[in-house]
Amino acid sequence: MEIPGRYSTSCKSKKAGTGSSARIAGKNMAESFGNRNFWPSGTAGVFGVPPEPTHLSFSRDIVHCHPYLRIRWPELLRLYQEKTGNDLIITCTWRSVREQQRLFRQGRVADGPIVTNIDGRDRKSNHNIYPARALDVAVNRNTDEKKVRITWEVEYYEPLLDICKSLDLVSGGSWQNFLDWPHAEITQGIE
Repeated sequence: MEIPGRYSTSCKSKKAGTGSSARIAGKNMAESFGNRNFWPSGTAGVFGVPPEPTHLSFSRDIVHCHPYLRIRWPELLRLYQEKTGNDLIITCTWRSVREQQRLFRQGRVADGPIVTNIDGRDRKSNHNIYPARALDVAVNRNTDEKKVRITWEVEYYEPLLDICKSLDLVSGGSWQNFLDWPHAEITQGIE
């Protein structure tokens, strides 16, 4: 069953919340509104942005993203699949400040590689704003619905540069000081 306003996160599944078909029950929002570089004020409630999920440390659900990003996700996914033959899986939309601080400690005082330069206290990530103004993805190289084969190799994320640009989004792979290839966010100036 598909739920209005909710996107699934895998290309082959027809069920909302599973896989990444990026379908919406009823009319596709991206088709309804086109590729505008603004979101009409007062319309966010129409698309059912739920209250901030304070009971979670992070979310992978597109419903926790800003409507501007939500309507672009299906097109981003479609363009990526057409260009590469691979699938994208959302790994993070909204993230709590506490989770942001945990990620910031990684590679500094905790094990693992450095994955962010944003501490969540002095500087906020676009994941920390609600609804989230950013999302992170992983590339699934196996398009078989039953298996997932994630890759973090940069070459699989490079197509996101042009795709994000075509959708008036910013790819973390375009940043000067810290390349965050799996990251896409809303451009500045979008309310």
